[in-house]
Amino acid sequence: MSTEFTSTPLPLAQEFMAKRLITVRPETDAAEAINLLLKHRISGMPVVDQEGNYLGVFSEKSCMRVLDQTAKIIGPDSLKTPVAREFMTSRLVCLSPDQDVFDAISLLLSHRFSGAPIATASREFLGVFSEKTSMSVLINSAYDGVPGGKVAAFMNPDPGRLVSEETSLFDVTQIFIKTPYRRLPVISGNQIVGQISRRDVLQNSRILSAIVRYQVESNREKPISAGDSIVFWKAHRQLPSTSVSAFMDTSAKTITTDYDLLAIAGVFLNTPYRRLPIVENGKVLGQVSRRDVLRASLQLIKPIECSESGTLYLSAVGGAEQKMTALS
Repeated sequence: MSTEFTSTPLPLAQEFMAKRLITVRPETDAAEAINLLLKHRISGMPVVDQEGNYLGVFSEKSCMRVLDQTAKIIGPDSLKTPVAREFMTSRLVCLSPDQDVFDAISLLLSHRFSGAPIATASREFLGVFSEKTSMSVLINSAYDGVPGGKVAAFMNPDPGRLVSEETSLFDVTQIFIKTPYRRLPVISGNQIVGQISRRDVLQNSRILSAIVRYQVESNREKPISAGDSIVFWKAHRQLPSTSVSAFMDTSAKTITTDYDLLAIAGVFLNTPYRRLPIVENGKVLGQVSRRDVLRASLQLIKPIECSESGTLYLSAVGGAEQKMTALS
């Protein structure tokens, strides 16, 4: 499918930013912040002081740093650490390599995915198509009039993001800390058998679960086990600091309300961030996500010719393979 941007003026950040934000204070305990991320199913939130001044961002990656530090205090060998096959997601929606790239972007948006693996009908892993790759596609289309093409031309085959079924949760955590990836394909041989997200790590870490339950849920009826109490005291109490301020990202990129759509897409393309706080005069006015930009961009792109629908493979380990027609 060939495309071109319509003659409509490009929208500014203030026109499509999210204005109702969940924020957190720097003195808030990290356990409470982690609980907020999980409860609201968000990947990050701005940190503001009493006067509402922007200070930084507390994100899933911040949570990984909490987990890393507590694990080093306790010693991962003292805990039963799950391996990938025990907490990975095994039911996956995979993109076909010959699927139209704009159909793939539409599918990521409709399913609220940050990325999807690309695989053959026999589940052979080929690469990943992500929101960040989508940014590149849209910028090329806008500036150079480059036709969309097939997903295979834009996939990322980086082997550094692959893990095996026996990779431990702590090893997965280290990959997430050191790389910008939010999802890691789990491979057996050359086949994809599952996927692990940052959220999967947060939800399956016994350390973080113990800390959150002790700090946030201690007044609830369900008691905390003796084992979890030990984990809490060894981890939470021995950290140099347990406040959000000790783990937040103070150098996270911010933008202002006058950034237009393509300028924001360029920022996302050149940084690891999924959300950009919009800050003016020190105050957070809103936030724009990669998904916001992709959705706004697709609304402005005018297809020149129709494309054939691609095919997705909905695969489950040990289950029958089903086919889905991609959303156009």
